[in-house]
Amino acid sequence: MAKVFKSIIDVNNYIENACEQAIKAVAERMTEELKSYIQEDFYNQYSPRFYRRSYQLLKSPKYNMLDPKSAEI
Repeated sequence: MAKVFKSIIDVNNYIENACEQAIKAVAERMTEELKSYIQEDFYNQYSPRFYRRSYQLLKSPKYNMLDPKSAEI
């Protein structure tokens, strides 16, 4: 079903909301990709014999929405 807008402000609000959701989805995806690269390139390279891993590096990637138009990872 098509979305019906009553004013330009409604269109603008809809687009801004869609952009914010898209940026959040990309930030989440990039965070998961970063975790995957850390797992593959660091943790899967060898198994330590003398210490137990804390996996802090693997747990460290996070994202933060700076505003509705940008995020940092």
